Amino acid sequence: MNEKKLPYFPLYVNDFIGDTQDLTNEEVGAYMRILMYSWGKGKFKLQRIKWILGDESIWDEIKQYFVEENGEWFNSRMEEERVKANARHAKAVKANNARWSPPSNAPSNTTGNPQAYPPRLPTHNSELITHNLELIKSIVGFLNKQTGSSYRYTTPATQNVITARLRDGFSVEDIMLVVREKTREWGGDPKMSGFLRPVTLFGNKFEGYLQNATRSMPVRQDRQMRSTPE
Repeated sequence: MNEKKLPYFPLYVNDFIGDTQDLTNEEVGAYMRILMYSWGKGKFKLQRIKWILGDESIWDEIKQYFVEENGEWFNSRMEEERVKANARHAKAVKANNARWSPPSNAPSNTTGNPQAYPPRLPTHNSELITHNLELIKSIVGFLNKQTGSSYRYTTPATQNVITARLRDGFSVEDIMLVVREKTREWGGDPKMSGFLRPVTLFGNKFEGYLQNATRSMPVRQDRQMRSTPE
């Protein structure tokens, strides 16, 4: 995916410490270095990482935190955070445009100064698709990773349904939640797995899917807590 590469990535300290408590200091440093490398470069080839580490035995200890797909490796949590970070960035840009765009009844700019009025926000669907193209690309990429599919973000039907949900006020986090829950629910059913596609997941039933996903999360978390030995 040719997503915007932000120069920072979120680090949840407690999660990181809990996940790496069984690693040595050297292995923790190697893990962090690979995370930073993959944040900037995306998926990576194993040969590249082994060359960076210089010690293949370290990779044997930390590869548990990565997923292999078609000969390339990535950290699934990082890819989720990448989608969220890009969504927050796009939202901030959109809010900034809204703040500085002139009102609809503002006089036209005749001063010759291109900074007098920033570009107006899009109103038509085709303009909204262009405005949200990075978000659409991120969402489709996340769906493909979760389901092992290869849907294209350039397909008009896909762009239209995702844009419609964003226009309805649903967040990228809402969309990701539906993708995760429906993949869990339908992924193992041959009859239902075929419906793990953009036009179905993000169509007119999306709000119902989201409500069901939101209700099921506390139930599953409670079951996991009760099944964990003390």
